[in-house]
Formats: sequence, C-alpha cells, structure tokens
Amino acid sequence: MKRIQYLWNIMKLPLFVLGTGMFLMGIGNLLENQNLFPFLNINESLAGVMIIKILQNIGLYSVRFFPLNFLIMFLSYRFEGAAPVLGGVCSYFALMLMTMIFGKNGLGTYAYDSLYGMSVTFSEFTSQTFIKQPYYTGIVSCIIVYIVTRIVYGRSRRRFEYGFFGFISNDFWYVLNDIFWCCLAGIALAYGWPYAVKAIQSVFAYIAENIYGPVNLFIYGVFEQILSALKLDNYIHGEFWLSALGGSWTDNFGKTYTGDINLWTVFFDANYAYIPYGRFITPYYLINIFIVPAFLWGTFSVNTDKIQRRKRILMIILLTVASCLSGSPVLFNIALLLLAPGMFVIHCLIMGFLYALLPLIDVYLGYTYSGILDMATPGSLVNLIEYLGNNNLYIMVIKLVIIGAVAFVIYFFLTRIYFKYLSADFLDLASNNHFNNQVIQDLGGIANIRMINSNYRKLFVHLYDPSKMSKEALLESGAIRFADTRAGYEIEFGSRSSNIRNYIQKELTKYREEINSKPVIKE
Repeated sequence: MKRIQYLWNIMKLPLFVLGTGMFLMGIGNLLENQNLFPFLNINESLAGVMIIKILQNIGLYSVRFFPLNFLIMFLSYRFEGAAPVLGGVCSYFALMLMTMIFGKNGLGTYAYDSLYGMSVTFSEFTSQTFIKQPYYTGIVSCIIVYIVTRIVYGRSRRRFEYGFFGFISNDFWYVLNDIFWCCLAGIALAYGWPYAVKAIQSVFAYIAENIYGPVNLFIYGVFEQILSALKLDNYIHGEFWLSALGGSWTDNFGKTYTGDINLWTVFFDANYAYIPYGRFITPYYLINIFIVPAFLWGTFSVNTDKIQRRKRILMIILLTVASCLSGSPVLFNIALLLLAPGMFVIHCLIMGFLYALLPLIDVYLGYTYSGILDMATPGSLVNLIEYLGNNNLYIMVIKLVIIGAVAFVIYFFLTRIYFKYLSADFLDLASNNHFNNQVIQDLGGIANIRMINSNYRKLFVHLYDPSKMSKEALLESGAIRFADTRAGYEIEFGSRSSNIRNYIQKELTKYREEINSKPVIKE
C-alpha cells in the first residue's frame, strides 16, 4: 500500500499536466462547435481558427505524451542525476521501436499508435506495401522500461572501471546497457503483447454479442475503467465509439454507419424523435458533471485544518469547473487508483451498474464528434445544456440530472466514509488500533500532542516538545514524507491519514478529560 501511495507523489505533476491539457482541448472543442456559440463566429477568422487549433493541439500532445511524462517523473524521483532519466527516455523509444519493427500485423486499427510520429513503410522486399507502427501499450511499456532501468543502473554503479572498456564512463556504460536490454525487452514485448490484445478483444467480442443487454453493458463499464487506468482507453473507445462493435445502421440510400458516436451524430443531425444510440457516451455526463465533483468536494470536506481549507478551496472550484467543461475519466481513474485503490474497485462496479441502468430507463445522450479519438471530450456540461433545449431529449436530460444528483450524494459520502474508515484495515480493528497507537508513541506520546488535523493525504501536527518525536520511527511505521513547516509538522500517511487523525483526536479528548477530571490538591 505504501508503494501505491508513493506513486501518487510521482504522478501528481503528469496528471496535472494532462488535466490542464484536457481542459484547454475541451475549450477548443467547445469554441469549434458553431451550434453552441453561433454569435462568436470564431471559425470565420484566421485568428479564431488558430486559437482553436492551438488549444486542441496542446491538449492532444498532453494526452499523447502522458506515458513519457510519467516515465520521466518516475525516473527523476527514483534516481539522482540526469543520466538515469536520459537513459530511460532513450531506452523507452528503443523499446517502442522494437515493437514497431518486430510487432505483429493485423491486430486491429486501435492496437497500434503512431507514437511521436514513429512509423515505417515496407515495400522494397515485399509484394505488398504496408505501414508498421508501434504497439499501443499505454503506461505498460513505461513500467517495463523503469524496471529494466532500475536493474541496469544499479549494476552500473558496481562496475569496475579498470578493464578493456575502462575508458567508458559508468554513466555512458549504463546508457548503452539500458538501451540494449530495453531493445531485448521490446522484442519480447513485440511477440508477447499480441496475446494481451487478443485477450482484450475476446472481452470486446463477448460484449458486442449483445450491446443492448444489461450484463454486457455492465462488463463494458467495468472493463472501460480498468483500461483507462492503464491509459489503454483508446482500445475500447475506438472499437465501440467508432467501429462496428458499437452498432451499425444502414440508411435508405444504402450507406452504412458504424460506431456509437457516428450513429448518434447521424440521428441527432436528422432530428429523430427517438435516438437509441449513445449508450457508451451517456455515463460520461454523470462522471464529469456529478461524480468527479462529488469526489473533489468529498476529499475537501475531510480536511479539518482551516488554513488548508482556505488554501485549497479555489483549486477545488477550478477543478470542478474543468471537470464539468472537459473532464477526462482517464485522469480521474488513474488518480482514484493511486489515492484510494479500494474506492476504485467500488467505482468500477458502480460504473458497470450505471452503464446497464441508463439504457433500461431510455436515457441516451451521445456526443457529436468526428475528429481524432485522443481529442474527444464527451460529457460536457455545455453539451448537456444544449440538449436540454431539444424537445426530443428534454426528458432524457431530466432523468440524467436526477440520477446524477443521486450519484453526487452517494460519491460524496462514499468519499468521506472511505478516507475516514475504509482506507485503513477496518476489518481488523485490533491491528488498526495498534498501528494508530504506534503513531502516537512515535509522536512522543498522547501528552505531547497539542493539536492534530488532517486532509485526505497528510497529518498536520503541533507538539509541545518536538524532541520527543521520532522521525525515523514514523517513516518506519509507514509515513511516506515528513516536513517541518511554520504551521507545524506535515506527515504524509496517504489515504489513511484521516483515519489516524480521528483515532488520535478521540484519544486526545479522553486524555484531556481525564486530566481535567482529576481533583486539584491544594497545599
């Protein structure tokens, strides 16, 4: 658990970069939609088009560079100096290059990705011309590179420099070895990854057998959250949003449309009174407008420090607005997995339930889009308001808002309950109490604690005698980080910080009541 909590410190910056990019891309998509802002006429001027393209491309590259940003932050936290980071980045591109050269063809359009423009055309030695691209592996390839880099770099520090290649420095020797071993890992991935793709596609095939069935939609909802947490969401979105697995329909002229988004777009543009498509998009309105804000305000509500609350409230407001305008379930799922792994499991099950429920009550709200998959930002509040003015969709929007309000309440209190109780070992109270008592002893005993507060990640402690506290013992007990600030000591225990604070506060109250209840003996 401590390692998962440690990952959050590494992932915070890449996630904020991703979130900022998604927000700018969402603004660009909204400005491009002339149906939403016809009075702006922004598409009719060169400057307006350039602004839109700049916003969209900043978001696009923040999405595509997210795995690489994750790897760079991972290496920067784990190692000191620039050599490990440089070697890791070079090795990452070497690994992806090997998957491109030795990778298997024919796994499907969305099993590949022209990552950073990497592609090669083969025609000289073959009867057919074909293009090869690296596998689409999300953050899986980054994890492989990190493991290899950690091993190779450790071995390079123990290298004996007085040999045949003694003129090569340890850092350069490490870079060469890291690239070599990552090339081998890339070749192994090139032959092994197709089995993972086939396993994923077998789940897709089962779901596609009956995309109207509640069980199949439940599986889709759960599986989508898991893939998005690994940044493999384009697999499932490409197949069901844009391809035949998401449904197909042929018009009176014999033209066939495939994919949930494409079908919704056709029916919506034709102003059909009833649109039975959008089943794979509708839950995004719940996630972005209700669920993510509920989680944000739930984490804010467990903060017991007034100073910290004043510092954080503006950030929570901005994040709420960003989620409503251009939220990304990928961002939310990764953050939730790292911050609250247990709650991520509950979230997957709830999303599966919502995917199954919404079609049963005839709620279909799709997303009109025809661009690059990475630039799609469905589930915007602006789109929902637009649909509210459509007589054919009015009832569906009202139903969705009611369900969203219920989901907001559930997630708000679920967040509070998780961080206060479920984040610790609540099934083994004796073990949990023992851990909390150990923290009290590491702080110098209950009598040494003047005041204690917490948020969803940290404890904020004021002590009477700081010399009685043992920083080393706190780190051994499970603290991730320790800092001495003007406002007291900040001790990061991850998601169980609120649980620790509640226990210590109760013990502190009991202790003070016992002190106050003792009779005062006058001489």
